[in-house]
Amino acid sequence: MKVTLLGTATLGRAQLAAVVKDLGRDDLELTLVSWSAPLDPVDDLVPQVVVLNGRAATAAAAVPPAAVPPAAAPSAVPDASPNPVAAPATARRPVSRLRKLVRQVKAARLAAQYWSRLRSHPEALAAATGADLVVVLDSRAVRAGWQLARRPSAPRVLNGAAAAGRELTAR
Repeated sequence: MKVTLLGTATLGRAQLAAVVKDLGRDDLELTLVSWSAPLDPVDDLVPQVVVLNGRAATAAAAVPPAAVPPAAAPSAVPDASPNPVAAPATARRPVSRLRKLVRQVKAARLAAQYWSRLRSHPEALAAATGADLVVVLDSRAVRAGWQLARRPSAPRVLNGAAAAGRELTAR
């Protein structure tokens, strides 16, 4: 069974492993259509990854964890002061209505860009329309899932890996 995962967040190996576990079956052909490349290599979990952003993976993701310089490692020398001073607690400012509105507008803009890139990217569109099940992983990809579900020959589109897992166990 072909399953396509739609997501806009930068996903790590642990997050994708949790999604695969929630799906609950081993006989799935998984494809990830993501806005950005995964943080870690995920070839054994998701064999096909389509990146819509057009940018290559970040340099930080390409550097293996063993290549961290020794200066960044925590030192084993204890602090010389007998009474460490606790940092003063800073009061958190409530988020203003304008900032909330700006966040919502940016999220809506990303959702529109994601759908636009998905429908204009032939490999991503083929993966989404040729799937038996499309799983929307985050809120910014809901618009793309909704647009896919409106098509005449639409696959089943579900929001969240848990709902997709329940659907797969029912089949």
